[in-house]
Amino acid sequence: MRLTDIRAISTVLHDGRPAVGVRIKTEKAEAWSEVLTNKAAELAEVVNQNAAKFLGLQIVKLDDLWQLEKVLPRGPALVAAQSAALGTWSAERQRPLWKILNPNSKQINEVFVNVGRTEDITEILLRANQNLSGTATLAKASALDLSGLSAFDAIRRVEKTLGAAGHSIGIDLEAHRMMRSGKYFWRNFNGHSLNVDAKKHAEMVSELVHHFDIKYIEDPLHKNAFYELASLHKKLVRYGHRHVCGDHLVRGDLARARIAKKHGSVNALLIDLEKSGSILSAKKLFDFCKSNNLTPVMRINNAVTANLALAWQAPIAKATMSGFNELNKLGKDF
Repeated sequence: MRLTDIRAISTVLHDGRPAVGVRIKTEKAEAWSEVLTNKAAELAEVVNQNAAKFLGLQIVKLDDLWQLEKVLPRGPALVAAQSAALGTWSAERQRPLWKILNPNSKQINEVFVNVGRTEDITEILLRANQNLSGTATLAKASALDLSGLSAFDAIRRVEKTLGAAGHSIGIDLEAHRMMRSGKYFWRNFNGHSLNVDAKKHAEMVSELVHHFDIKYIEDPLHKNAFYELASLHKKLVRYGHRHVCGDHLVRGDLARARIAKKHGSVNALLIDLEKSGSILSAKKLFDFCKSNNLTPVMRINNAVTANLALAWQAPIAKATMSGFNELNKLGKDF
């Protein structure tokens, strides 16, 4: 596949957030990709100024994406360009991307889908099997109004939608957002507003996890708490298998992943293309996890990330509702 044209614009996502959009063409196909960024206009200009450097580049395997990294710096524009290139590759060959990269791939073992949030919990997640009953349950849970509820009440309300199809609960705290003058501020933990130190916060997290038997928890402490998180990690997994995942703890940085591994901070890491700033950098982090007894959790929010999750055989995925729908579409091809 040889690239013949590339164009970028400043655009907006369906929810109104700014994004940089990139379209790539070959002689036989074209594809479009967009990535969230507050510098959309600036990055679109960078892509267009360097458009001539893309002409004639050939993509015949995933590693060929490094050629785009010679032209663009790591970040949203590069991820959008690489995603569009993969989309064009798939369109030109008239095969799903995952089948090109790994035709023997099997379905992902666990998929946690974002169904809502509270003032304290950034994402409440449901684990769902890829089947119609799971989709219906997720749609019902996503429609719940969780505004104004405490963390406890919101999770109770979501739990009532679970049914018996193999669902369980996950949460993403993004605990760095809760920090105020060195303490964690809970707006509504269990009917109370609390401003607590790290020790008390860890106790509250443990209470929440054990009370609801939460199977997946992401960023339970602030983003630089490698040592403190190691202690909490041990406590959370003591009474059953749980995924304790780092996202902002690492932010796609392999050096920070090594620190997390050294301290035993977590047993899983989120693989996020946008935070890695490059699809190949995300793949390096994914491979690091597989080689170091860490579970790679693939973030799925569009068709490209759904395809990569399948191709790389991610054991776990964390998806938006739209990402889950993309995964279900691909699942029909098995």
